[in-house]
Amino acid sequence: MVELSDYKSSDPITWCPGCGDFFILDALKQALVELNLKPENILLVSGIGQASPTSDENMSTGTTPKGVFIPPEKPLVLAVASDCSLVARGYAGDKTHLTYLIKEAIKNKGFSLVDILQPCVSFNKINTYKWYKDRVYKVEDGIYDPYNKTDAFNKVLEWGEKIPIGIIYRSLRKSYEEITGLEGEKPLIERDSNKNKMEQLYKDFY
Repeated sequence: MVELSDYKSSDPITWCPGCGDFFILDALKQALVELNLKPENILLVSGIGQASPTSDENMSTGTTPKGVFIPPEKPLVLAVASDCSLVARGYAGDKTHLTYLIKEAIKNKGFSLVDILQPCVSFNKINTYKWYKDRVYKVEDGIYDPYNKTDAFNKVLEWGEKIPIGIIYRSLRKSYEEITGLEGEKPLIERDSNKNKMEQLYKDFY
């Protein structure tokens, strides 16, 4: 059985014994610091070699030794179809670019979805750092309009020899706070509470 001591190392923390979580965590912390936000209470959970809903078909894993036979889910396709206000994809091997994407997602007023490609050096021998490095390219390096929904659909469906990363889609739709007039309000935890109103509310229910 694997013990906690098996994961301890005298090496400085510049790597991850499983997936690319360290790069993602570091980029996230960097983005939060640059936005003057405290990088606290961050949790990253990783698997142990099992197939995921986004695993490619025929991929052999510990839980699917004969290969995955269900087509992979495409969360970015669903996000663009749902008119998500910001849809992006980043790569854990490019921390600077990933930090930029996370900052844009945090600053975005509406719902943001950032798909992060992270190699699993322990179990995935196919989608390696080299595999991604040979395929990923930044959409902003060419002529690309993230507000064009048709082009965004084409980008999120692109996978294989070329994989686009960057801000793939931006929507002009208003956020929930803008529509309801709640924009600029303090978070609930920072608002003054009215104890008498709350006690009356409890009585109405109980």
